[in-house]
Amino acid sequence: MSQTTKQSDKMPLNLEFELPIRTGIKPITTPSNPHMQLDQQPTDRKLVNELMNWAFSLPDIAQANSKISVPGAQAMCLSEDKMCNHCNAFMIENEFAH
Repeated sequence: MSQTTKQSDKMPLNLEFELPIRTGIKPITTPSNPHMQLDQQPTDRKLVNELMNWAFSLPDIAQANSKISVPGAQAMCLSEDKMCNHCNAFMIENEFAH
């Protein structure tokens, strides 16, 4: 069973977060699913951690281990009371991004 982060345990919502403009050449990726970036991995995880903290601070979002991605991948899961049961937005249960 995956662990989720409760809304009350989250950081305050940061509406000021902005990604910096990317410079340089496009990274090499695999051509099909699972889509993976093969080079240009960040050596400093500060920006990655800031982005994850921001994403998981959004209202009605819980952090959990992905049920469909590679082992260790973190998933964004929508609160069950906000889910759309008649749309095709979710991968497994309430997971919609990883």
